[in-house]
Amino acid sequence: MTENQEMPEDELEALDETDEADEADEATSGRGVQGFLVGLMVGTMVGMSLALLFAPAKGQTTRRRLKRRLGTLRDQAEHGAQDFAKRARRELARLER
Repeated sequence: MTENQEMPEDELEALDETDEADEADEATSGRGVQGFLVGLMVGTMVGMSLALLFAPAKGQTTRRRLKRRLGTLRDQAEHGAQDFAKRARRELARLER
């Protein structure tokens, strides 16, 4: 189509709808991951709360076990973050060469 010819109205509307759909896909792709992570965190908290309510052990025993398990998980997360940071620094150094 040349510059002087105009595009029919129905084709313009179809192009607008396609552009809007592309923009919507781009906007929701980031929210999908964020929504998943929020859902994961909320689910974890709900699960932990239900576990405390229906735990067969005494409260003191359950709290001690949870404290120990959360400490282990915290340590694992710290080590994982440190390992990731080391690998990221090595990869950046490699890419800079």
